[in-house]
Amino acid sequence: MDKNIPFQEIKDLQLEILKKIDKFCVENGIQYFLGYGTLLGSIRHKGYIPWDDDIDIAMPREDYMRFVGLCNNHFEDLEVLSYIVDRRVPCTFTKISNRKTNLINTGSAITFPRGVHIDVFPIDGLPDSVKESNRHIKKVKLFKNLLLIKHLNYKQINQLVQTKYSRSVKGLFVYIAKLFTILFSFKMLVDKIERLTIKYKYNDSSYVANIVHGYGERERVEKSLFNRIKKSEFEGHPFPIPEGYDRWLTKVYGDYMQLPPEKKRVPHHNIVAFWK
Repeated sequence: MDKNIPFQEIKDLQLEILKKIDKFCVENGIQYFLGYGTLLGSIRHKGYIPWDDDIDIAMPREDYMRFVGLCNNHFEDLEVLSYIVDRRVPCTFTKISNRKTNLINTGSAITFPRGVHIDVFPIDGLPDSVKESNRHIKKVKLFKNLLLIKHLNYKQINQLVQTKYSRSVKGLFVYIAKLFTILFSFKMLVDKIERLTIKYKYNDSSYVANIVHGYGERERVEKSLFNRIKKSEFEGHPFPIPEGYDRWLTKVYGDYMQLPPEKKRVPHHNIVAFWK
């Protein structure tokens, strides 16, 4: 029988992956930085947010593509789970996964085999116009929602409608969207999202965002925020963060130094991990 991995050991394994990725990126001249809860944890807690359960990093699109290509099959104990290298992976970003473990996320509708991992997000270019930028982000979000709905079975669709849209016309649209996804394969939807996200080149854009799996329109920030990198402590180790981290975190989280209400200090994912 597979041996359950305690929560703290899951976090230790994630940190070991991050340290290996950091060394790999330095050796290959790849720009990356801590992102989201990991960046916030570094600034506010000098490590994990106490109730957090994952590690996120981000990269400009060009670095992201190089990273995935070079990293694939580089580590004996780590696996690159990315649609870029394996069209069977139904995910719009990349996971670097420990090969010796299995992980189950009961809170995620999009499931595929993976172990304890960290998430790697591309930062993509956006139009200069706020209106055009928001339209572009919403279009990507439409196909992301279709991908999610396609993954849900009808029992899950019913639960979603009952919990979120029970007295809203949006519930009807969820059922219609589920029927509509019959016309598309998973590959077609992920392919469409990939094509949309690279429409505006990072290097040619003044504004950028993580649009494959981010916080929508409020992610839009000046590319200049990521031009300069400095180090910040995370679990006793220095890792790169953008010098413009304050504006990025403020756009995404608001007053990020303010602790959330105690009832919200819970893990974002329902994960269970096992040794193979």
